[in-house]
Amino acid sequence: TQGTGGDKGQKGATGSATSYTVKQVLSTSTNATQYYRYYQGPIDTGLSLTINCADANNKILIEYTIYGAGTTNTSSSGARYYGSRLLRGSTVVAEGGSNNKMTGYSSSGNTLDCHSFSYLDTPGAGNHTYKVQVRHHLSASYGNYLIVNRSRDGLYTTASTITCSEIEV
Repeated sequence: TQGTGGDKGQKGATGSATSYTVKQVLSTSTNATQYYRYYQGPIDTGLSLTINCADANNKILIEYTIYGAGTTNTSSSGARYYGSRLLRGSTVVAEGGSNNKMTGYSSSGNTLDCHSFSYLDTPGAGNHTYKVQVRHHLSASYGNYLIVNRSRDGLYTTASTITCSEIEV
């Protein structure tokens, strides 16, 4: 579409629409409960998916949603940050900011909190396995817990999901 000439400006250049084709969409979820203790590094959530990228120029859009509850000790009143990171194989391709506050925050009470993340990758042609890890943000001097897919009190459970879409450019 071309812009119209204004009384003070020049007519804009003709724009071109870029079209993308979604070649495939794969998705999986897990409702397995994962427990993280303060002395552990990032742990696997059980969210993992392998996708075959047909062309080196194609993109893979990875989207995931994690449910969890971060605590101070086993208290439901001591909410804490927790977060996730995305790996392709054993390489970290995306993670959050400083102090290990990667992408989420847990509220107080016996709740399940959700955080979602998306990342557009250009991994090259071939099979690529993406997986999601989580960790609590505090150091080993604290007795902190993080529970994935379950509320602190155990009354509520849910499933976390990962979806990978191959996009032809």
